[in-house]
Amino acid sequence: MGNKGNILNLRTSNAPVGKIKVDMYRANRTTLEMPMDGVVARFADWYEAEPTDVFDVYKQNQFNENLSFSRRDKSGVLRYMGIESRPIPTLNDTIFMPFYYTTNRGYALKFNTENMAASGLKAYLQDQFTSTETEVPLNGSDMIYPFSVTADANSKALSRFLAIVTGK
Repeated sequence: MGNKGNILNLRTSNAPVGKIKVDMYRANRTTLEMPMDGVVARFADWYEAEPTDVFDVYKQNQFNENLSFSRRDKSGVLRYMGIESRPIPTLNDTIFMPFYYTTNRGYALKFNTENMAASGLKAYLQDQFTSTETEVPLNGSDMIYPFSVTADANSKALSRFLAIVTGK
């Protein structure tokens, strides 16, 4: 989009910003014990697809467990973001959710959305380690997805979790 020097010029609509918030907890199945990290994806028509948008916030790593969103920029560099700003999702959009610096224990991802219900889309969390797919409600209700990190290296693979946006 045009002028990146003045962010007020980038907004082209008064439509509400859609959000998908994901928090990672140390957990015992669905009992959330300790919050570890969190990320937010924002969706609006004034955000750019390139992950170097003025509205994106790169991930600051912490010493313990980390969760981020990731995308490659035009030059092929993988960018890790704590806040990712994207255009309105379309059919088969994918949100990559690497997590790292974990230990062998139980965790849970807690999903919450805002202003996504009217989109006419559905979202699913794909767990590549367990080969499962779980619907993420877009109506603002919470969804908790328990998972474990074990001695199996695939249980902590950066590519384990994907959120896929599809049609109804």
